[in-house]
Formats: sequence, structure tokens, C-alpha cells
Amino acid sequence: MISKDPRGGWNRKLTNAEIKRMDEAMEDDPELCTHSWKVIAKEVGIEGHCTQVLRTAMQDLGWHSRRALKKTKLSEAQRKMRLEAWKEVYCHWRDHHFKLVRYSDEKHFGEEYTGPMWVKRKPGTREDPCNIIYDEEKKRKRRESGKQVSRDRWGKINQEQYTELILKGEVATWKHRDQWVLEEDRDSGHGVHGTREPYGIQDGSLW
Repeated sequence: MISKDPRGGWNRKLTNAEIKRMDEAMEDDPELCTHSWKVIAKEVGIEGHCTQVLRTAMQDLGWHSRRALKKTKLSEAQRKMRLEAWKEVYCHWRDHHFKLVRYSDEKHFGEEYTGPMWVKRKPGTREDPCNIIYDEEKKRKRRESGKQVSRDRWGKINQEQYTELILKGEVATWKHRDQWVLEEDRDSGHGVHGTREPYGIQDGSLW
């Protein structure tokens, strides 16, 4: 494929040597893969080609632009705490036990004003550490997803709403079903004695 030369006429297509330089640079520097095709090309001394020419040339080598997988970045203290909690609560669980978890009272996710991050990667490498974008949770907003209810400035629903909408409205109706687990965090606002007990919900696994 050829590209239009801004100075007039038609520019040559990428040479094998230029394609190899881009390929090697992207393999050696994962951070470079978060930039546009033109920026990547410029980093290795290639200019004057349109995005389509660069994209097509690199796709032939297996490089594609995809949304980056996002994960929350955990501190060492958080990692240790989760590991200890896992060993204490779930060490005896097997695959079929996790299928019994029917409900999680809160789901939070971050909001990013810059939109999704895209990376250049090869098929089958989505989970590779170099292709994962980690979020700094302390710098991000949080909000409750699911039911559209009012929230406080921390993105939490209040005690009354939690009792009426979550426990009484949903979980209490499952009392006579087969085994299930109510998954909660350790938020003091959940108030075990004032919420679960009146509806016959026994204290279970807390997370």
C-alpha cells in the first residue's frame, strides 16, 4: 500500500526494514504501544505516512489496536489483606461453591474522564501485564450501580435505602431457596442487628 506525500505526488510504502523497526520498538517498549501509530513511527524515525498505511503494515505482523484491560491497582497492604481474608473465608471453597453466590449488595466502578485507553497488542495477549492499565482507586470517583437511588458524597446508599431496597426488597425473598451467600463488605453502616436479623438472614461470609 502507498501513502500520499504531503509535499506532492505519492510516497512509497513502508519498507521491510521500517516495519521491522516499528515491530521491535513495540516489543521492547510496552509503553510505546499506548500511543498512536504515527507517534510510534516517529519514535523510530519514520514520517510522512498516513495512519492507514501504518496500521495495515503492522496488522500484517499481528499488531492490532484494542481497548486496554483495566484493573484496580492494589497496594502491598491491600494484597496481603485480601490474601489473608481469602485463606480465612474461602480456603475450603470449591468451584461449585462460587456458583451459589447469588447477590452482591454493592458494585462499584471507576469513572475516567479521559475515556478508554487503547493499546497496540497481538492476539491472545490481552491479559499480559504490559497490556493492563491499572487504576489508582484513591484518585477515582466511585458510584453505586444497579438501582437508581440517591447516594451520599462517597457514592454509598444510606442505611434506610439499604434495608428497604436491598435486604427487605430482594434478599429476604430468598429465605426458602437453596443455599446462597450474601456477600457484603465490612461497612459499619450495614448494621447487622438492625438489618439482616429482622428478616431472618443469618450472618454469613463477609468480604
